[in-house]
Amino acid sequence: MKNKEKKIEKLLNLYMEGRTSNEQENFLAEYFCNNASKIPPKWQVYRAMFAYISAEKKSHLPKPTLSRHLHARHTLRYVAAASAALILILSGMYFRNQTPKNYAVIDCNIYTDKNIIQHEAMNALNNIDLDTDNPFSALETLK
Repeated sequence: MKNKEKKIEKLLNLYMEGRTSNEQENFLAEYFCNNASKIPPKWQVYRAMFAYISAEKKSHLPKPTLSRHLHARHTLRYVAAASAALILILSGMYFRNQTPKNYAVIDCNIYTDKNIIQHEAMNALNNIDLDTDNPFSALETLK
């Protein structure tokens, strides 16, 4: 028993100097709160102090309530909505940057050069024989 009292005396001195760890403080609090009949009279003030500290810690613990549960549910909804909005914005930005190239298919070949396309279009227009009497005479050349 003397060893335990020496250990507690040492821990009390460290505690009063502010040099104890959380585990050491928890040990002191457990000792003073659970061994009321075994505490020497010289340490009764510490018993009252640790009892007060334990009561304060318990009073500041969050109590599970329905409002806390609902708050978590609302928070989850907001996070889900924000995630969906972010996905839509990012996908819109991605597809907006995916602009298709302009191209033309001439004689089963794909051309993207603007000059070649204009040249071939002008050649095709020049090959059309317009008959002023028959507006559909150009279709005869396609046969």
